[in-house]
Amino acid sequence: MATDRALEVLKARAGLELGDAARAFADAARLHADRGESARRIEQACSASRAELQRLAGGGPINLATYDLVRRIGQADRQRLRDARAELSDAEASLERARLDVARLRLQERGLGQAIDRLRRAARDEDEARAQATLDDLWLQQTWRLG
Repeated sequence: MATDRALEVLKARAGLELGDAARAFADAARLHADRGESARRIEQACSASRAELQRLAGGGPINLATYDLVRRIGQADRQRLRDARAELSDAEASLERARLDVARLRLQERGLGQAIDRLRRAARDEDEARAQATLDDLWLQQTWRLG
């Protein structure tokens, strides 16, 4: 039974770790969603600055100062987009690590539960075997007395 208790303690600890891992996964999922939304907003800004540059270049006389300003804004947006994509990639990696941690801990908890069940089943079988042996002994004693 000491092994049974030790496994119960390990299973409880695995459950706590699983709870922590699930919270970490939820945090990683939120961060991933936030980074994805940020990247989408920056992509829209890049598209808008590209469209504005095309509009400025396509119609009539060009105001070079305005064109240069919009071009610099576009460059800054593209750098922000590269940074946002890198952050999104990091968030995806973090999310995947958190997902793997949760899966590993769920398997560990399940395995401990199965080990506990096997130990209890073995103990129950042992008790039943002892009870059957006691009944057999009683039957033999009765048979010898009557015989």
